[in-house]
Amino acid sequence: MARLGAGGMGEVFLAFSPGGQAAAVKVIRDGFGQDAEFRHRFAREVAAAQRVQGVYVAPLLDADVSPGTEHPWLATAYVAGPSLREVVVTHGALPASQVLLLAWGLANALTDIHRVEVVHRDLKPGNIMFDETGPKVIDFGIVKSLAETVTHRSQSTRIGTPLYMSPEQAEGRPVGASSDMFALGSILYYLVTAREAFGADSEMAVARRIVAHEPDMSAVPPPLRNLIARCLRKEPNQRPTPDEVREWCEMALRGAPGPGAWMRLTAARASIRQRTDALHAARATGIPSAVGSIVEPEPRSEPRPLPRPEPIPAYVPPAPADEGLKTPAVGLAPRRSTAALGMEVWLAIGALIAAIPVPLWRESRLGPGGQPHKWTTSFEIRHLWEQNHFDDLKEHLPTIGVIGTAAALGLVAVYAFWSPESEVLRGCRVAAALVFWMWAFMVIFFGGYLVAMTLDLLPEDYVGPPNSYRFVLLPGGWLLLLSNILAANSIRRAFQKRRAEDGAVWR
Repeated sequence: MARLGAGGMGEVFLAFSPGGQAAAVKVIRDGFGQDAEFRHRFAREVAAAQRVQGVYVAPLLDADVSPGTEHPWLATAYVAGPSLREVVVTHGALPASQVLLLAWGLANALTDIHRVEVVHRDLKPGNIMFDETGPKVIDFGIVKSLAETVTHRSQSTRIGTPLYMSPEQAEGRPVGASSDMFALGSILYYLVTAREAFGADSEMAVARRIVAHEPDMSAVPPPLRNLIARCLRKEPNQRPTPDEVREWCEMALRGAPGPGAWMRLTAARASIRQRTDALHAARATGIPSAVGSIVEPEPRSEPRPLPRPEPIPAYVPPAPADEGLKTPAVGLAPRRSTAALGMEVWLAIGALIAAIPVPLWRESRLGPGGQPHKWTTSFEIRHLWEQNHFDDLKEHLPTIGVIGTAAALGLVAVYAFWSPESEVLRGCRVAAALVFWMWAFMVIFFGGYLVAMTLDLLPEDYVGPPNSYRFVLLPGGWLLLLSNILAANSIRRAFQKRRAEDGAVWR
């Protein structure tokens, strides 16, 4: 019904099935269709693409690659939305939170693709469409089965787009699933900066940069910097798997996104609405001109021009000592780490609640005549407003301990589970961590003193003649200490999580 676009291998048209389902039909160019080697490889790769099924993959609906077909073609489900390249060209770089969301969807798509031993080999922003249900990876006409042991090469079957090739593609080495992960890193870099990671004046210069140089990561926000850097590793075995990227994104997003999360990508809303309305009109009227507004004109320029490349020193792999600072902890099961952090905080809260109704410690005092006096101390909220002399400060200690522990747990929650975008609010989060550690040092000092006295490690403590005091921790006191220990370990876990997410704990 309407021409949607053209690429290096053919043209793409919009069509409808007898049942009214919209499809994007790719018709192979004459030069390729008459090439027997290409036709044979294309038929094999269509069979591979038919095995790929997933929410974030545009499914292959039908194909005709039989020898008698003059123009081989394949049909995939039509996605009524723009490509990610169109979104960036029109609206510029996307916010880090939206790129994290897209990274999660693309990781799911690559999981589905690689599960059936297929490699896309030409993943790029132009091959990722976006509608109200999320990103859709398209163009499986050039994927390659992992099970194949022979790489078919000819001048007419070049595979891959230079700007998004992996180093092994650029050098002509065998290509596996990790090549798609390198392309994913280049895509995420483009989405968050509106610049190509390895942009240069010629294909040869691009290939040289991909193989020998590192991209400038200074423009990449911290939540994505380590993830992108890991995907862009030169060695394939050092890149994360799609599952690791998906788990990393879920940790950064505080869980798997829900169905309505994709509406956060506001830059694509107008285009999606326009194309959806035009598609409905075309289906209802059957008039080809009705779909003219579905496809936006191909952009002629980038949102900001690429600077002329400066000479870059030869690539030197990072020193082993820096690995921990630059590598996101995507292999450490972040979802389990987040769950463990939450469970530990809840255990600390439980220990605090359990400590409130029971005695905290027992105090004994030896009077002037040698007569011992013993009594137990518990938490009483009324001590907060009672007027006591400084000499009776010990009566406030239970209240200080319980209220202080509750406040400390609040500080842990602020640092561990709050991820503001503003630098000012991030400073408040760091301040919460610092205040917590001030409290922790006080607990270490006084708690250690009480534990030593309870275990009879201190023979006696003379407050001042003629009185001698001794303290013994009771169940409530031990629970209070346990709550603080769990809180301290929780904030330690949070520090590790922040390092994985932001590349630094003091952010």
